[in-house]
Amino acid sequence: MPCGEVKWGLLKHVLDNTTGIKNMVLSGYNVVPKAVIMFGNNSPIEAQSQNLPRSFFSFTDGTDERVHSIMMRNGVGTTGTQSRGATNETIMFLGNTGAINGEGNVVGVKTGGVEVDMTNAAGQTGWPVNCIFLGGPGIDAVKLGTIADGTFVDTVTSVTGVGFKPDMLIVIGNGPGGFGDSAAGNMVRSIGFADNGDYMDGEIHQASMQWHSLNLADTSDVRHRPNNTYMEQWVNPTGDLTALQLDSFDDDGFTFTTKVSLGGAYQKAYMAIKFGPNIPHWIGHRITPGAAGAESIVEPAMEPVGVLNITSNNQGALDVTETANDADCYGFSAFNDVDPDRAMADSDEDGAGTTVTRRRQDAKSYMVMNGAGTVSEQSTLTSMDTLGWTWDFDVARSGGTRYLSMVIGKENSGTKFNTRVMAMT
Repeated sequence: MPCGEVKWGLLKHVLDNTTGIKNMVLSGYNVVPKAVIMFGNNSPIEAQSQNLPRSFFSFTDGTDERVHSIMMRNGVGTTGTQSRGATNETIMFLGNTGAINGEGNVVGVKTGGVEVDMTNAAGQTGWPVNCIFLGGPGIDAVKLGTIADGTFVDTVTSVTGVGFKPDMLIVIGNGPGGFGDSAAGNMVRSIGFADNGDYMDGEIHQASMQWHSLNLADTSDVRHRPNNTYMEQWVNPTGDLTALQLDSFDDDGFTFTTKVSLGGAYQKAYMAIKFGPNIPHWIGHRITPGAAGAESIVEPAMEPVGVLNITSNNQGALDVTETANDADCYGFSAFNDVDPDRAMADSDEDGAGTTVTRRRQDAKSYMVMNGAGTVSEQSTLTSMDTLGWTWDFDVARSGGTRYLSMVIGKENSGTKFNTRVMAMT
């Protein structure tokens, strides 16, 4: 490994239904991770769609942690959806009413992975937790925190105390519950990235994916909005509710402007990352090719050490709210060139008096379901390439589906050359 490289590891850990310390360690990963990103759902059987999704997305630096979890009930005449965020857990599953049905916090990092104390046992043996480990000298510093939208539109907020000038932010948005560790009605999920643009044009780039499913509705009502304008956004059936636009990366943090506000009451969680010298990184929206077979990605113009995708079944334009049957279908996937691909997906049907919800996990580099809960698209990684990667789609949707990627590349010994968002419309 070159002297400044990022070491990216990918682990699938299968939970049992007991409390206590769980060692989540990846064989062959010979460094202590400095940052860990986790995603998982309640699918105990690989490659099988099942009812009632419960899933989470989280990150930790080994000391601090943030988690966002959702639940969507299945086969009910009056919809039941919940969201919950917390600052003291890394794993969280919700039950039918939004109560905890499994949670744990990181109590230590060590060579190869992390130790998690499951203080509340998972509701069933077999639930997968997918861990992205980021370590090595290419990760210079990591900081977690919680922010909120400003009281008024165009409120400028300066976040300090980060301790360094970040290169990238990962932002998790929640709805009414924020990150106060209490459940709130409505499934709200927002994942965004912001990047300093140092490896391309020097301009800040930001993008996010957002989903909303109405709670206690006689007919399900879902929304999805992909954008390349904000690092965080929340949209529901009445329109835009919150939107945060990053203005600058600062020596001790960052500054953002609230472009849409609900009065400053809605919390978001962030992970700030500073890379070592000559580590290329890229974030951006894409659309899959929409046909079975291999696709070679060359836009990053770098050889990745790892890729994280936020997937959707959306086919619409950026910055447009999607309301179709497939609007509330999303997932997470990750891959490198060493460890098996990992993906999970949830789906929620729109416009139905008796809602169909599904969940699924598999060893795939890309996966998303449709409103009926069947696989819409999926792929496996073929190779990491000099300019990007090649993957092969064995299930494809005509017209493709939209996804948002975060890519970290191998150490570049030359000049800075790439960090940008590419918007495909």
